[in-house]
Amino acid sequence: MKNNSNPDQTTTPKLAPDFTHRLSVFGNEATPHSVSAAVDTLTRQATAILSLVSGEFITGDEERNCPIPDEDVFWALDAVRMTLADVNPIVMAHLIAEQAKTEANQRLNG
Repeated sequence: MKNNSNPDQTTTPKLAPDFTHRLSVFGNEATPHSVSAAVDTLTRQATAILSLVSGEFITGDEERNCPIPDEDVFWALDAVRMTLADVNPIVMAHLIAEQAKTEANQRLNG
């Protein structure tokens, strides 16, 4: 794909995946209930991963029966980081939707 402003420059297509499946079982409506459910789901997922991984570090046994490889611990912690990073954009999207709704109502009611 060529960039029209500079014919020698190419533009890389941007990813735009649909992540609505991560939001809530209540759909993608920007209601307080659906936002709360989405945040609750994400924090429960992160907490569950941390609970599983934490056993690697707080066991009283010097010899663990089935240790988790360091690389798997890294990726589990990265999944937690990314899951928690999803919370703010979800809340911000709700706030933006509420602001747009408020502004539309104000325009209608003049």
